[in-house]
Amino acid sequence: MKKITVALALLASVAAVAHAAEVRPSDAPRSYFCFYGGTRAGEGPSTFDYTVFDLRGTPLLRGTESYTIGGVRATRKFAFAHPASLPNGTRWEFTFEPGGPQCTQADVLYSGVVITISGCSDGHTRGCYLLSP
Repeated sequence: MKKITVALALLASVAAVAHAAEVRPSDAPRSYFCFYGGTRAGEGPSTFDYTVFDLRGTPLLRGTESYTIGGVRATRKFAFAHPASLPNGTRWEFTFEPGGPQCTQADVLYSGVVITISGCSDGHTRGCYLLSP
């Protein structure tokens, strides 16, 4: 029983460290310049403003993205969920809400300076770079 308790305590501490180390988009609201591919060809500025929710120790980022593409300004809701560690950042699942495409590879890299989004159900891709802090 003592070995099980020690093993569970060790597992809990490793999980806590893994969740504490996730890389998020830079503190909201922050502006990025994004290059779109696939179904949303083009480029333009994009601002992510989000709130972090704690779901039993797992972070969920929900918020609003304001973006301009083709000279048209628009806003949509999004969520970053299910973080997994990468060598230089964190891989998230990214969803446009409500009912938008889901992306399985939203990589937030280098302390939130770069965001790459791929593996989307509608075939689009995106690369975003933080504008001057």
